[in-house]
Amino acid sequence: MPITPLQSNADPFALLASMTSNVVLSLEKLRQNEGFDREDGAALSRISARYDSLSEANELRVNPDRPVSFESLSADVRTGFFTLVTIQSSSNRPRELPDFGTMASHIRSILIRYESGIPPATDEIEKAQLACLDFLEQLNESRPAFPQP
Repeated sequence: MPITPLQSNADPFALLASMTSNVVLSLEKLRQNEGFDREDGAALSRISARYDSLSEANELRVNPDRPVSFESLSADVRTGFFTLVTIQSSSNRPRELPDFGTMASHIRSILIRYESGIPPATDEIEKAQLACLDFLEQLNESRPAFPQP
């Protein structure tokens, strides 16, 4: 089977940035109470799972002496580890990575409230949006320039 190169393989930021952008838009739909649907809920669920993986990967990055078998980790955590190392090493303005665990928790909380029929607080939604936008800015600053075909 031939290996088909994908943009997301060449650019480790592409999928993460795309998912985060979709979540910002989904949260805006929810904030405005207009058109939030099952796909938007799935987007929130996917990104909270991804941020959980990034949180675990970041723990490995900041605690390299922690005894753990890298092979025993999930593929998302392993990929996330290398993505975070790349983000930190290629940033023009190095800064702390976001607290992915907290971001995942906030987004999951918003989704749970919505699915329970309890409207999430506007400030809670805005806080999650701002955290995602800040992370998108950090991804953009760190993203290496790839030649355009």
